[in-house]
Amino acid sequence: MWHTLYTSLLVQPLYNGLVFIASFVPGNDLGLAVIILTLVVRFILYPLSKKSSETQVKMRKIEPKMREIRETFKDKQEQGLKMMALYKENKLNPLSGILLLLIQFPIIIALYWVFRGEIASQSNLLYSFVSIPENVSNVFLGFIDLSVKNIWLAILVGLSQFLVMHITMPKTAPTPPKADGSKPSFQDDFAKSMQFQMRYFLPPFIAFIAYGIGGPISLYWITSNCFQLVQEMYIKRKLDKQG
Repeated sequence: MWHTLYTSLLVQPLYNGLVFIASFVPGNDLGLAVIILTLVVRFILYPLSKKSSETQVKMRKIEPKMREIRETFKDKQEQGLKMMALYKENKLNPLSGILLLLIQFPIIIALYWVFRGEIASQSNLLYSFVSIPENVSNVFLGFIDLSVKNIWLAILVGLSQFLVMHITMPKTAPTPPKADGSKPSFQDDFAKSMQFQMRYFLPPFIAFIAYGIGGPISLYWITSNCFQLVQEMYIKRKLDKQG
């Protein structure tokens, strides 16, 4: 039941959208259709992702105040109250990013099922008013074969993911010495370690996965990352102008 509902609500509309777009792009280029469909999905999700990006930018700006609260108030309950007051003062909801992930995840999985094989292999999902073009080209822009694994697309996935991590994650800065001369806490060290690993180890891992999954998914990942980069820079500039 759930599988049928999921297919009807997400997989089938996205699949038909891909076929419809492929019917109109020059040369019935599957790669161009994947890019256009990805941009359409990202624009539909923009109101949610915009809110999440604004929250991330503001969180990075108040990071020094958050660090000060953690160092000043050792009691967890009092620390939590001060943090909530700081969030309220800056009109922040730290859970907004989680909401976006929960919404995006099933869509990403649906896109994987749509992009994973030949268009004609899922013709049973076609709406009655949509037809598959006779010659869908798997050769993106005339020289990138999306039907086989492509190391260059995988590298671009890794690079674009690294740039996303670089621009969205707070800069790793040396932990300032404490007033009592004690060493940084385990929490500080652990946070730094996680930041380092996500920034430098996650992008190559994602590139490896993208290489194994194939060209259309890699193209989706690159397009989505580029969209997020532009979105983050636009929102950051807008918030900076607002002070």
